[in-house]
This record gives sequence, structure tokens and C-alpha cells, in this order.
Amino acid sequence: MTQKYLRWMPALAVAMISPAYAIDVPGTGLSLSGDATVVSDYRFRGVSQTGKDPALQLGLTLSHSSGFYVGAWGSSIDLYDDEPGFDGGKDIEIDYLAGWGAQIAPGVTVDTNVTYYVYPGVTGPTNYVEGIATVDFTLGPVGAKVGGGYYPDQKATAGDGTYLFSELAGEIPGAFTVTGHLGRQFFGAASGPDADYWEWSLAASREFGPVSASLSYVDTNLPKGSQAGASVVASLGISF
Repeated sequence: MTQKYLRWMPALAVAMISPAYAIDVPGTGLSLSGDATVVSDYRFRGVSQTGKDPALQLGLTLSHSSGFYVGAWGSSIDLYDDEPGFDGGKDIEIDYLAGWGAQIAPGVTVDTNVTYYVYPGVTGPTNYVEGIATVDFTLGPVGAKVGGGYYPDQKATAGDGTYLFSELAGEIPGAFTVTGHLGRQFFGAASGPDADYWEWSLAASREFGPVSASLSYVDTNLPKGSQAGASVVASLGISF
């Protein structure tokens, strides 16, 4: 697969489900958690994975008290139906992951994982592996996050690539949480520097017990006629 196609491929930005809604297995240190979400447009790194249509997303995570976890996450997509040389498959993305996350100091949490992205039924090289790491900081009333991902040269990627991002979040008491996000996708030398791009978003979210809702403005500096144009994305999810 060329870098052109990889630019439109999603990868998982994993967030552990709140322990308040996890099912503990007594005497094992294990807990099982999950979530189900409906989004008006599945955007990853600023780019629509559904042709700007809605998507249903489901996730399960089995975690241990040591901080290690494994999980799976899936979403409906619409990526390959019109691409030459690719059969659209089942219009499903499934991500399998394994990682470790823990608080390493007061107000500082780290998370690292390896994720394998699978597109069932698609003809052509599409599946690939990426490593992802994040660090969360609590700065008084403000939360900050920095992180990124790296994928080595694989059949589906035609080169390696790096993604870096940063976020700031603050809560408006009794109302909602506002999160600003800025990311940069870098592609391997074979694609040239012109293939790299910026993406950004501004989101307002609120939780109602296990239910969460958000509204986000998403944009990139990619050509606006593509699936990367500015959009407002709504989501509604439940953790269990």
C-alpha cells in the first residue's frame, strides 16, 4: 500500500475505561470494562474513516492491577469501496492491543501499547502494527497530555511514520470539559515532507454517570475537498 492510502487509515488512540464501571474478578487482580459509542463521523487524526457518515464503535479491555492490559476495539468504516485495487471487505475495523499504564508520580500517568489494526475481508495489504505512548499531567484545574505513535516499514505502509500530539483540558464546573488538541502526522522519507500534515480539534464533553456526550470541531491543513475538511462531530457513549 502506498503512503496515500495510509493517510486515510485509522489507528487507535486508546483510553482506558473508568474503573468505576469495570467488573472485577475477585482474587485475580483482573477487571473487565467496555464501552459502546455512536459518532456522527468517525475521524482519526482529522480524517474521516466513514465518508463523513455515522459509525458505531465497541470496545472491551481486560486489565490487571499491575497496569498491564489487553483489549479489542471495533468500528464501522467506509474506506476501500471506491479505491482501485482494493475490495471494500466488511466495512469494519478491528484493533487488537496490549499495553501497560500506571501513575508513576503524583499527577503523572503513563500509558504504552502496541496495536494491530485489522480490516477484515479487504483485498490488499491493509493490516499493520503501531506503537503508541502517552503521558498525562494534572496541573491544578488543568489536565495536559502529550504522546504519539510510531509504525515501522510494513507491507501496508510502504515506509515508516510518526505521529505526535498534545492536548490541554479544563473543566467548567457544573457544565462541561473543554479539550484542545493539536497533532502532526509525519510520513517516511519515501513520501517526502509535503505528505506530512497538521490536524487539530476543540471539544466540549460531559459525563452523566456511565454515559458521556461530546461535540467537537475537527480540521486539518489537508486539501478541503478530501475527507479531511472541517466538520463538527457529535458522539454519545456508554461505559460498562
